[in-house]
Amino acid sequence: MDPRFTPRCRPLPGTRGLLAIIFTLAALAASGPAAAHPTAPTVAVDYRLRLSSATQNLAGVDVDVVDGERGLRLKADPSVGLVVKGALGEPLLRFSSTGVWVNRRSPTAAANKLVTSTRELSGSAWTRVSSGHTFVWHDHRLAPPPGLSIGSSAPFSVPIMLEGRPAALAGTFTRVARPRSWPWILGVLLVLGGLVVLGWGVPHRRAQAAVALAGIGAAGALVSNAAFATGDAVTRTGEWGNVAAAAVLGAAAAGVLLIRDRSARPWVAAILGLIVLTIGLGSLPVFWHGAVISSLPPTVVRLATAISVLAGAAAAVFGVLAGDDDSVDDLLQRVLERSSPSSSGRAT
Repeated sequence: MDPRFTPRCRPLPGTRGLLAIIFTLAALAASGPAAAHPTAPTVAVDYRLRLSSATQNLAGVDVDVVDGERGLRLKADPSVGLVVKGALGEPLLRFSSTGVWVNRRSPTAAANKLVTSTRELSGSAWTRVSSGHTFVWHDHRLAPPPGLSIGSSAPFSVPIMLEGRPAALAGTFTRVARPRSWPWILGVLLVLGGLVVLGWGVPHRRAQAAVALAGIGAAGALVSNAAFATGDAVTRTGEWGNVAAAAVLGAAAAGVLLIRDRSARPWVAAILGLIVLTIGLGSLPVFWHGAVISSLPPTVVRLATAISVLAGAAAAVFGVLAGDDDSVDDLLQRVLERSSPSSSGRAT
């Protein structure tokens, strides 16, 4: 092959290795959350669940509503005798000095998937599910009543026996209004307009913009998913996986600047942008549910989610456009070199 027609933008030594590292990190970032938690954690709901003051002040007992506000986390002192009753009034869970026990013959235990079956059981009805003194379970009694209007509340109650005396884990459901959509739609349109002006008005900056947008999108995903992961009283593995993924993507976006071959940078930024977009799409329910399950204010989480989606998508588009520009420039350069008079003279 004539060396004069070799493309200008050849990978420099070390570029292929760095590209392989970044692609591997990006792939791990994308697959990690899915592998860690096949069912995506709930990030927003239409109802708020609040425990009553009497429940919060039970002696020797600590109660929290967790996991999308459809579960309970109950911690009892080892010296406290506590029995949680099922929907039919039967014993469901027993907290004692030896741990937490579930009644295998309880229909509520089967309905809440604490046991596999209540039929043809032999031996003791009680089986230990934890040697500690804290237990988390989903309870269908925390499902909100149908038809509750916005702003209205309804009570819920899970009966218990505390030191042989009847009590309850009680609280209220409150229907929360969904956020107004028009401010977010207007904001998205304004940002899209700015990105169009940047991408088509300053085409020679597309590659730099792709790298910057990938980093900005990763930062938005990091903020939103960290807020989700710390929004409940219990650590949620799926969201912590997304936090780790966003951190890896942010580091990878910074690593793009270390690639000496500039023609490779926009393609890597495009891949990172697509992964950031994928993570951000999983958080979109915050825009159509009023109660956001996070440690940050809902508006902050919605803004971080919007940034991750828009910046990730823009990084992917800008990266592809910049990469295509480089390919076209290489082709034109080779055509010009081949058709130049000096080249023709040497060829003859």
